[in-house]
Amino acid sequence: MIETAKLIPSKDVREYMEKQGRVLSDFEKATLIYNHSGMSHAEIRECLKELMDITQDADLKEEIQDRLSFDELCLRRFYENSAGYVFELYVYDSEERKTREYGCYKTGEEAVECGKKRNENFTIYKVPDGSGDEEDDCYLECKATVCFDKQGVIQGFYSREAEWTAKKPENDRERFENAYVEIPHPFSNGDFVRAKYNDRLGDEVGIVECNREDDITEQTHTYRDYSDDSLRVAYVYASARFGHEHVRIVDLEYATPDEEDEKKEILYCAQNLILGKGGLSDLQFLCDEYRGKKQEAKRKVKSLRKIRAILLGVFYGSVFLMQMVGWTIVNHMGDFEIPIWGVIATAALMTLLTCSAYLLLRGLYQKVRGIEETTFEEDMYEMFRTNG
Repeated sequence: MIETAKLIPSKDVREYMEKQGRVLSDFEKATLIYNHSGMSHAEIRECLKELMDITQDADLKEEIQDRLSFDELCLRRFYENSAGYVFELYVYDSEERKTREYGCYKTGEEAVECGKKRNENFTIYKVPDGSGDEEDDCYLECKATVCFDKQGVIQGFYSREAEWTAKKPENDRERFENAYVEIPHPFSNGDFVRAKYNDRLGDEVGIVECNREDDITEQTHTYRDYSDDSLRVAYVYASARFGHEHVRIVDLEYATPDEEDEKKEILYCAQNLILGKGGLSDLQFLCDEYRGKKQEAKRKVKSLRKIRAILLGVFYGSVFLMQMVGWTIVNHMGDFEIPIWGVIATAALMTLLTCSAYLLLRGLYQKVRGIEETTFEEDMYEMFRTNG
């Protein structure tokens, strides 16, 4: 038996459903499993197989078997049909929340191995290599996309390499993959929430600003699918810019802005506005103040980078000078009458200068941590590698 705790990531939604006495049918369970944000592709397959074995719904059994067979065929063709295609690797940078391209590869296996070395989530696109019939309008379109976590485990995929042959069309809203599931929830306008299993949003706290019931009342279309069971959540982005995301209800949990969050006051002020309290001028003031602090921080970082560049030169110059002094002493000891105390004093001075520059550099890197693209040790390694 597949428990509700495995189907509904949000503990708050689970507790509310239990209070409401909401029981999920096998068909609804299949929908939640297939669209689960926190399961890998392999975990979803295993849960669907388990559900297929225990359900008494013959139609659902058939639909699950269609899905399992089709997915297996698509993934097999992703790796097998490599002639005439290249595999483009894109890696997600969790710190900057950006996706970066990391080249093209001849095989899917090679692209996966390279992606795993980056220790970040990555995506591989299978695209034509340009050797085919370029007059075909669809020729240059992506044939398949596979998403992986940092360990190289498949999280999801899209494919146009296999033909769907089941009775119902793949995008039919009556199939379990796309069906709308009514999920009761405890959230109201103005509630602070956090989304689970969302790499793009991370641990950001958002504000519920439009209840699902209001959305449904205003909808003009007749049909709904799984994606419609969501809430509109407002977020504060960079430079105090506001936006919103449509987040699945089953992934939302109550949250409280962290004390260390620089946007905390903005969030509380925006919450008051949604609840009909406060004024726009208060929110505008806090946003302007936040932007000013960010701009001042950027100016400080810019100055620190200039000082860092100077100290890097001092550090490298000190090392070079120590090498030259050492070489001169060793090779010309007999040409000059240098007392031993002079040699010791010179070596001590060079060592002191080098260590001072080193400590100052480390302190500067700590101040700009989180903004710099490289660490202190990486810069040092690159300097010595480049200059021998």
